[in-house]
Amino acid sequence: MTKMKHKILFFLGLLLIIPTAAMSQDITLINDTEDVITIDINVYDVKEKESINAAIPYAYYTIFFRGFPDSYYFKDGLVGTDENFVNRHSEYFKKMEEGRFSSFITAASLINYNKKSKPKAATVRMSINMRALKRDLEQQGIKRRFGL
Repeated sequence: MTKMKHKILFFLGLLLIIPTAAMSQDITLINDTEDVITIDINVYDVKEKESINAAIPYAYYTIFFRGFPDSYYFKDGLVGTDENFVNRHSEYFKKMEEGRFSSFITAASLINYNKKSKPKAATVRMSINMRALKRDLEQQGIKRRFGL
């Protein structure tokens, strides 16, 4: 029964995060290669010290579920929009949301912060090791080898 409660809470949390991520994000693709993607993420109404941490869920959501239309290598999300996919691999995605995703971020820096705007606006530049992330999905049995 406890396991079921954890799953229910996880999915309720996911339902709260996804619409928030979709509403108030502004992500711009800066550069992409087969190995690394570099993006700028605008986050709003956050303190300067919290900007980078506030940007991580937006990067996570976009990389896994939405993709980057302007990208040559990552047009589609790594797992797509199939909710059943996330349900089948809930433990993996739970760990990713709890901070494991951060281990794939190779660089993150605050490149602009405007505290005078309403709401406050921050731009965070982030590079993500996509080769390692895709390899992790394969090794964990979440996705088969990409491109096959």
